Amino acid sequence: MKRRFLFGLIILVVSVNFLIPAKKSHKLGLRYRKWLEKDVAYIITKAERKIFKMLETDLQRDMFINAFWKNRDPNHNTIINEYKNEHYKRLKYATDTFGRGTPTPGWKTEMGRIYITLGKPKSILRYEHETELRPIVIWYYQGLAKYGLPNAFNVVFFKPYNSGDYVLYSPIQNGPASLLMHYKGSTGDTKKSYNELVRIDPDVAKVSLNLIEGDINSFGKPTMASDILIQKRVVEAPTKRINTAYASKLLKYKEYIDVEYSTNYIPNSSKISVIRDDNGIFFVHYLIEPKKLSLERRDDKLYSTLEVIGSAINENKKVVYSFSKKVPVSIDVKKLSSIYNKLFNFQDMFPLIEGKYDINILIRNVVSKEFTSMEKRVVIPNPKTPIIMKPILSYEIKENNRNILKPFLINNKQMVMSPKNDFSQNDKLHVYCQIIGMNENDYNGSYVLISLKKDLVAIKKNKLEILNFPKNINVFHSFDLKGFKPSYYEIEVKLFSKGKIIAVETVPFIIPLNKIIKRAWNISLSNLKNDPYISNTIGNQYVNSENYLKGYKILRESYYKNPRNSIIAYDYCKILFLLGQHRKNISIGTKFLKTNQRYNFYQVMGYSLMALKDYEKAIEYFRKILDYTGTNIDILNSIGDAYLKLGKRDQALGIWKKSLAIMPKQKKIIEKINKLNGRNGNADKK
Repeated sequence: MKRRFLFGLIILVVSVNFLIPAKKSHKLGLRYRKWLEKDVAYIITKAERKIFKMLETDLQRDMFINAFWKNRDPNHNTIINEYKNEHYKRLKYATDTFGRGTPTPGWKTEMGRIYITLGKPKSILRYEHETELRPIVIWYYQGLAKYGLPNAFNVVFFKPYNSGDYVLYSPIQNGPASLLMHYKGSTGDTKKSYNELVRIDPDVAKVSLNLIEGDINSFGKPTMASDILIQKRVVEAPTKRINTAYASKLLKYKEYIDVEYSTNYIPNSSKISVIRDDNGIFFVHYLIEPKKLSLERRDDKLYSTLEVIGSAINENKKVVYSFSKKVPVSIDVKKLSSIYNKLFNFQDMFPLIEGKYDINILIRNVVSKEFTSMEKRVVIPNPKTPIIMKPILSYEIKENNRNILKPFLINNKQMVMSPKNDFSQNDKLHVYCQIIGMNENDYNGSYVLISLKKDLVAIKKNKLEILNFPKNINVFHSFDLKGFKPSYYEIEVKLFSKGKIIAVETVPFIIPLNKIIKRAWNISLSNLKNDPYISNTIGNQYVNSENYLKGYKILRESYYKNPRNSIIAYDYCKILFLLGQHRKNISIGTKFLKTNQRYNFYQVMGYSLMALKDYEKAIEYFRKILDYTGTNIDILNSIGDAYLKLGKRDQALGIWKKSLAIMPKQKKIIEKINKLNGRNGNADKK
């Protein structure tokens, strides 16, 4: 038996090789143009419109449209989407009712726009056949305050030339005189024209100056508030309560989100920190806390699987590091009461070389088809002068003496925190900060001043001498928050040397009015401190940054420390190929041709064999890869190249034509075929 459980406020994580979305617009088909320019013209936000135009395929557009309506569905527990149904009823009514007798489609008229935007008015007053008034219709609305509108207001339409479409009336731009049929005075004489309207009809006179019920600030003149109402607040009403985060996430992760995930973006809170370990390696520690997490029940277990995909993209838009992992979640039903209706957060860490990065993390919940994501910018420093890394605040510290690497574990102190930096008056606030780039000769006379401040005024502060800390300067300090009133505060850390301030960092925190703060349960991944893949990861990051020599040195050292590890050996072989050390690459790769990783070695060795002009052996290895993987365009094309080098023109042509049959638009392959055939232009289509 399966049952699904929804935990109050929970987690999910991120994706690989995140590409920066293209900023160009793509041509829309008729169906999608109609949806954008008619169906949702008045209710779509500017952000949503921009993102929809940037989508590249009809599948992505369909995913977006589904997500668009689901994001507005007032009740996700029913099949019917009440918002969508009501909107299309309004659209049909506006199309069928307004604009009669004019060339303007009903939904495009001012009346149509207001009706689609605000719905049916509470009441309507019509003055369409008065001898002294222009044709006038007054719609009265009430109870729309949740959309940022006055609780009661009027929308006035009139025909300034007695025919054509009704247009919106503006007290400031049109004025009372424009509503009168035979007015002889100056249009700028508001008092005279208003008094004339009072004589004819007091209700019309009233709305001619002020559209907002109960607003007594007109003082006999048209009000700016009325113009702001019809020109801005009414226009923005349909988008007032819309969170467009789902749209930007859908665009950013469109390559990684299936249709079934597309409508299920879950907002989150997150935290990211950079901490250097005792070996001088910088690690990115992160925490993601979604608003909910869905688990499924099978017998006495609650379970799911989180797919975590992440990347670090440097300033040159190169993916320096990417990862993908599956994280199983399994909870005994007996523990349900201890976590039910609680927050959940996911924590992990990874090493990263110096530089500036955009970090992207995507978490997909396999059971519920929900996803969430985090995008942060981090700097991994290489300081020439002392700096203070961003302080980390936690509400609890647990001792942990195990020889492991774990997120937010520093010097055996496990920091337990909230991504919101919220604390209760019963908490102790624990501050951690790291100082790097400092010369030991400068320790004497250096100290750290940690201050707890409110409105820039220090309430508590403590001075800590640098001499009290080891070489890797990790500073811990705690403040008791008992007696502190709910408000916004900040922690300030200053580094002094020889009486001068040489570095400052601050971080805000809050004590909310709510005295009870719900704390999260978490899943936190860990590794052994001597994990050989750490240095291997760093070496690959240098290679991906095109610092091949530094990457080579690290990967070589990693290989010779772990010569039997096929993954580490493969990474070493790749850099050997890039540096042209082909014989060494083949020598090392040959040792692994009986392992499960042999097909990776077949590939990198095959390319080295091509470089060494051993084309027959290269073809043999490439064919082994195809026997295992089936179709691989790059390998197939490389076989064609090898045949051509051997002078086997027909075999090369046959391979490349097969490649084109699988993937037709390969410009380089088409050019090669044309060159062999002795002609220009496109290859024949046979």
